[in-house]
Amino acid sequence: MRLRDVKGLRHIAFLVAAPGVDLHVLELAAATEGTAGGVSPAAHADDDLRSSRPADLDPLLDPQAKEEYRGRLEDLRAELDEARSFADYERAARLEEEIDALVGELARAAGLGGRDRPVSSPAERARVNVTKAIRTAIKLIEPQSPALAEHLTASIRTGRFCSYAPPGEAPPRWAT
Repeated sequence: MRLRDVKGLRHIAFLVAAPGVDLHVLELAAATEGTAGGVSPAAHADDDLRSSRPADLDPLLDPQAKEEYRGRLEDLRAELDEARSFADYERAARLEEEIDALVGELARAAGLGGRDRPVSSPAERARVNVTKAIRTAIKLIEPQSPALAEHLTASIRTGRFCSYAPPGEAPPRWAT
């Protein structure tokens, strides 16, 4: 089969070249971009890499910034009430825009239940991008070879560490 070159196929090729080896997403992304300095997947076959929980990341907004945003929102709402009472619709429109912008920033910084949303780390961005790229590549494979797509879906594990390990069997030997 012939497929157009996409990053996900390069990720898959790198993973199948090192069956059973856990590769960190930053390493996988760098290697498939050609920036790993010629690192081969076989070079990591003896590495003892284990997945770990990322260190706590700082929130998008610190408590002082959130408090200042809330204080500014209170001031803006008071000004908006005043502008409306004076029928100053132009000023009211400007104030509403600023209120919307501040509320948007606060919403961006808050996750479920109002908890702080952390700044995403390079590893987290790489995890999301590598996972999406691999899933896209498998979707490209599926129309031409449903069996291969099913095999890859069952055999490739993604996350902070990615690996190729077919469930319950020895990995096949691949040739290009």
